[in-house]
Amino acid sequence: MECLNDVILKVWNNITSYKSEESKFTSWLIAVSKYNAIDYKRKLVKTKDQCDIDGITLVNEKSTEDIILDNENRNELLNIINTLEYPDREIFIRRYLIGDSINIICSSLNLTRSSVDNRIFRGKKKLKEQLTSVYGGFVNER
Repeated sequence: MECLNDVILKVWNNITSYKSEESKFTSWLIAVSKYNAIDYKRKLVKTKDQCDIDGITLVNEKSTEDIILDNENRNELLNIINTLEYPDREIFIRRYLIGDSINIICSSLNLTRSSVDNRIFRGKKKLKEQLTSVYGGFVNER
């Protein structure tokens, strides 16, 4: 709505620049509207990229101890993943660490979708058993 109001105001203020012998009024109006819309979009993009940092408070909710524990847990999980045999280990690394889709994993390892799904299911079960033996009964499935 603001853009439309700006166009109407520009037409009103610049009606003297319209020359009827050079172009139709509708063509002139369309040109004014077009360039005003482009300017309006540029202004929106500029304001979208800017952020007022005075009102932002950065909070680090994790303590140093939590960060160290997360790193230890991650390393332990990587060690357990490395105990898996070749295709299962490769599937887990590509799926959960690299983030490849199952279709990409299937084509690169020359396996069917159901085979990869089954290996993920069984691998999760193995990992859960090993993590349970390391950490006790406090394994959270996600």
